[in-house]
Amino acid sequence: VASAGSAMPPVRLDVRVLAPGTLRIENNDAHIVSSADLTFRGTYERPIVFGRAEVSRGEFIFEGRRYLVTRGTLDFTNPVRIEPTFDIAAETQVRVPGQTYRVTLSASGTMQRLRPVFMSDPPLPPVEVASLLLGDVATGQDADLRALQRPDLTEQQLIQARVARMLVSPISGQIGEAVEQ
Repeated sequence: VASAGSAMPPVRLDVRVLAPGTLRIENNDAHIVSSADLTFRGTYERPIVFGRAEVSRGEFIFEGRRYLVTRGTLDFTNPVRIEPTFDIAAETQVRVPGQTYRVTLSASGTMQRLRPVFMSDPPLPPVEVASLLLGDVATGQDADLRALQRPDLTEQQLIQARVARMLVSPISGQIGEAVEQ
């Protein structure tokens, strides 16, 4: 029995969650099947997650376009905070007059330090691939893409935030919600 003046120590977590191909996300915007081997440690107030979640198959709709996930892992290795490291790739078809492009987007790193890669088949420069996905530079509707024409800014700096939102957010948000539950 604790006395009135003493505080109870915080509850320590040590919980392992195995979800072999059974972690499913099904809603209007995403259909993702993944597996996870995660360990929750720390305290109830400050949990830490270690382990890996892997997307075995999936698709999501983002800004009206359907993406097929071709690769997806989230590694939880940070001992201080919940900060997954992503390695995610998805592809989509983009039709323009006279041509159809298979566009592959990939991103690796943390949300603060994502390294995006844009590729297309038939090949286009990354700026033009971004233009296909994010808007028409010629119409001046997308400030980020217009800024790509400025020589003092790099493509990496300008498209990093957009790629993070476009590729990682739909997947990580859904998996993050499932992990929290």
